[in-house]
Amino acid sequence: WKKFDLDLESTYLKMSAQRKDSTVHYDWMDVRPTFQPEWEGNMRLTYRPTSQWLFFGEAHYLSKYYTHYALPTTNDATERELAGRPTESLTTVNLGMKWSPREDMTLSFGCNDVFDRGSKQRVNSLQRFGSDPGSVNIEYPLQGRSYYMTFRYGFSRRDCYEITFWQSRAHTAHRTCRWRTPLCLNGKCGKPRLYHPI
Repeated sequence: WKKFDLDLESTYLKMSAQRKDSTVHYDWMDVRPTFQPEWEGNMRLTYRPTSQWLFFGEAHYLSKYYTHYALPTTNDATERELAGRPTESLTTVNLGMKWSPREDMTLSFGCNDVFDRGSKQRVNSLQRFGSDPGSVNIEYPLQGRSYYMTFRYGFSRRDCYEITFWQSRAHTAHRTCRWRTPLCLNGKCGKPRLYHPI
């Protein structure tokens, strides 16, 4: 296990929200917090065969969350649940690797959501095309499978040059080039400046 690392992370969130419609002078009423999963977790296994190579695989979990604030007072449990247009829980798999031929140089490749589950996520709703309850497309779809490549080279301890390429089904390929230099006044260097895309 000297060449392996296992990282486990989880977050639990329990929150409440209220809404007030001032146009009709309603009082505050309880609503559902939207796009806030109650549970989120990540498990990553990293393998370092040598000091220059690193490979990792990870699984990321999102529990069910609601996409609409409606919280009716009906006694019908199904109607009460579906009024919030909940999603199904989602687990995605990510893979990647890093190569560092030198201490100041790193080349990274990776694929997020290997099985493209995010782009296929749907919500459960009271109506499906105006008829029976069923699953419909989510209003804000997740990105889905995407690829990335990053090259990082440090000219000194304070200077850095970074190039990132990434592509997904929903977006065309992008290139980001960033240059970072330290902020120096009267011969004293402070924190680096913000990244400036080229």
